[in-house]
Amino acid sequence: MANLHVLDEKTLVYMTGYVLTFLDHTNMNKFYLSCLGGSGFGALAVHPSRRLFAAAEKGKNPVIGIWSWPKLQLFRQLREGTNKVYASINFSPNGTLLASQGGEPDYLITVWNWLAEIPVLRVKSHAQDVFRVTFSKELAGRLTTSGLCHIKFWKMANTFTGLKLKGDIGRFGRTELSDIEGYVEMPDGKVLSGSEWGNLLVWENGLIIAELCLRVDYPCHDGIVRQVLLTDGEFYTTGQDGWVKTWNFDAVDTSEINTTEESIKVPIKVMAQVQIADGADIWSIVPNVPNPYSNSVFWFAQDGAGTIWKVDLSFLNTAKDPVKISTAHGGPIVACQTCSTNYLFATLGHDGQIRVYDYVSKELLAHRKFSAPGSSLLWPSPLLDETGMTILAGFTDGTFRVLALSGTPNKHLQMSVTLLNVKKPHNRKITSMALDSDGQYFVTGGEDGTIFFFDAKQNFLPMVFVAMPEYRAVSSVTWFHKNQESNDRAVLVVLSGAVLQEVIMPEWDQIHNETSYHFMESKMPRRYAFHSIKSQLRHNEELERERQEEEARQAALEEENRIKIADGLESQSEQDLRLLQEAEEMERFRLEEKPKPKWQPYYPPETSPIVCMIPGLRDEEMYISMGKYDAGYIYHVKISNKHKDEIIPEEPISAFAVEDSDDVPITSYAMSNDGEYIIFGFEDGRIRYQRYIYSYDLENLGPHWTKGIHDCVRGSITSLAIDMTGSFMVTCGKDGNCFLLSFLEPEALADVIQGMERFEVPEVEVPSDVQDITEKDAYTLETFKNMEKEMALLAAAKRNKAAKKEEIVRLRLLYCEILKKNNELPEESRLTKVEVCIASDNQARKEKELAESMKQLELEMAWDTERSTIALNKLKSAYKDTLDGDLFMLKAFNSDLCVSSFRLPKMPPFYLDAKDKVE
Repeated sequence: MANLHVLDEKTLVYMTGYVLTFLDHTNMNKFYLSCLGGSGFGALAVHPSRRLFAAAEKGKNPVIGIWSWPKLQLFRQLREGTNKVYASINFSPNGTLLASQGGEPDYLITVWNWLAEIPVLRVKSHAQDVFRVTFSKELAGRLTTSGLCHIKFWKMANTFTGLKLKGDIGRFGRTELSDIEGYVEMPDGKVLSGSEWGNLLVWENGLIIAELCLRVDYPCHDGIVRQVLLTDGEFYTTGQDGWVKTWNFDAVDTSEINTTEESIKVPIKVMAQVQIADGADIWSIVPNVPNPYSNSVFWFAQDGAGTIWKVDLSFLNTAKDPVKISTAHGGPIVACQTCSTNYLFATLGHDGQIRVYDYVSKELLAHRKFSAPGSSLLWPSPLLDETGMTILAGFTDGTFRVLALSGTPNKHLQMSVTLLNVKKPHNRKITSMALDSDGQYFVTGGEDGTIFFFDAKQNFLPMVFVAMPEYRAVSSVTWFHKNQESNDRAVLVVLSGAVLQEVIMPEWDQIHNETSYHFMESKMPRRYAFHSIKSQLRHNEELERERQEEEARQAALEEENRIKIADGLESQSEQDLRLLQEAEEMERFRLEEKPKPKWQPYYPPETSPIVCMIPGLRDEEMYISMGKYDAGYIYHVKISNKHKDEIIPEEPISAFAVEDSDDVPITSYAMSNDGEYIIFGFEDGRIRYQRYIYSYDLENLGPHWTKGIHDCVRGSITSLAIDMTGSFMVTCGKDGNCFLLSFLEPEALADVIQGMERFEVPEVEVPSDVQDITEKDAYTLETFKNMEKEMALLAAAKRNKAAKKEEIVRLRLLYCEILKKNNELPEESRLTKVEVCIASDNQARKEKELAESMKQLELEMAWDTERSTIALNKLKSAYKDTLDGDLFMLKAFNSDLCVSSFRLPKMPPFYLDAKDKVE
């Protein structure tokens, strides 16, 4: 939904995770405001005076903060408006009231007297997601909400029990149900809303009275209508197609008169329109505050592709082209990596865009967009490339690209991203990539259930791929340390179904990939399959809690008895008698009480996935974080060769609870180089700085600090990275946000930044022989290899065929020459025709082959022939054999006279028997 607001003629504000970002669009300076205590911001609204704004948060019992502008002082706090998340907030036209719309699970709509910090009205809005709540600008006491497959119209009314909020759900009637994101109230109470298919819906009294379209078969927008505005007597709409269009108010207001009984669709003419950019998805537009010293008024557009545009919506021929104010990833960020030789970091987004930043100057240095969504990212050490500027990116179409950061400027940026190589080893998403510690070998894992090995030093030369057991999807791949005894290189693979599999990489002398990359003789010596123990852990915790409570109760009872004796309230003998009677009474009660059912462990019907794996101190041991039911613990497991031929689940060695995790899984981690601490990223957008008691020992954890950074609902942390100095950390999440954090105090940080000096990035020549893969259905390496094999066989067959043809032609010429010479001989010396014939039995041989072919055909058709014969006989027995006389007709040639017989059925057997008896 809309996440862009104008505060004054220079400043824009929008939500980014746990901070509000204030952008001065005149000089591109930014500053930030953190949330009050929640796990991010959920909704934002600017007061009509523009001297205040409201920021609603997310998290447990979130608050709404009313802040002054431009001083940024907290003016009011509104509490207990929802349980977890605010979806939308809006001020009334006069600014005295504030409406808030809660999200899952309560969906409460609340009208606040925000100045007094008290709720005026509160009611459940709907049973499904609600996107937006607004006050009517013209009709006091009217509100509108819209969301998933609904729109609702509200009235604030005085009743004998007090002020009430009554809502009427909009009825779609014959119109298809639609999610409604954008709408606007009209002065007379009608509402104009958008739809999922691009048409505009006119509502009155809870009913659709007209559906507006450009033509009956052509919608107003190609896709979802994101926003509808009423400004200066014109309607403005924005859509998923990237267009901003205006519509005449009178044409919309009077559209009902053009409907018919058969259809409520009404064609309408667009007054003016402008396309912001190809591929844009305009979520909202907001007008800039008019400048008294300028005649032009620009609008700012929020693009779902990650861009903020400055747009001239005068719709004149002299209108300026849209200008990019700010760019970012348009959607989830799947990975981030820091450079080991420079103060740079890179991010890869689901929008297929890779972006490289300088975290000292906080500048975007380079970016490039590819045809497929990104999925995995590596920034190798100088062992692969001495400059350290090579980046490896994996994508959902099964390709990975070898990129280089080049010092060559590109458009308005200081550097550029150069494509060095591209391969497609998988036919589905690449989920993970890893480069060994020597920078020699590279491995990728995919959702197609295979891992593919490459020789990175030979320009990523394909080696082989290995199929996983049952072709289970690969979640991640990690290189093991070299086996000191066998010198084998091993890869640990995380598979779907919570399986860890060790795979030995074959050596070059074992590989024969002339016809196929599939390596059938792969070694998989050790594996581990997870078996759930969470219910047992929870049961043990409950028993321990009951034991501690019982010990505390007994200690309190003993203390109470001691005080009674010390105060002379009862003697020792009296106390012993009383305690004996109480014990007997408790034993009698225990015997009379029904026995509790025996506790049984619970096992989830679907195996929980492994969402994060952390190497242990020993090669064969590791720690895993599980998703779904088994979340909330870190499990210590060990791979072994006990069940190397089949997948049999085993219980972990041990497990320990993640403190204050609320059963939210750990999705990513980053470990310091010195082993003093580890950073955890959670599915709910929190990060945790966790100290070790002993270096690298996860089972002995020290104090920790936890903070909600990303969106707590849709901001699962996908990647964490610590820079080469250990002073900075980069986080990225599914909410599309990327944060650069520092572990240092401001004074120490300033000293570190002052001492940093960025190294020069060399220019990279663009290879002329590298062609990018842009087609989603492009062939994989294995498919190409198979095609090469088939083409080689086809070429060999063609060569053999051509050689045979040449031989036949040569023999034919030779035979003709012999016949010619034979005819030139005297008659007594000539050979006869029979003697000259090369194959005298040719005719007999052909007849024999024909007979054999006919016999073979009869055998092949025997079943069909028999089936048809039986069907024919059944038809005859049912319709022909039951007749004594069939019908026929005899016609004259010279007249219309004709005579015919009768169809006479045969008499049944019992009739003939009766006839014989009578006779």
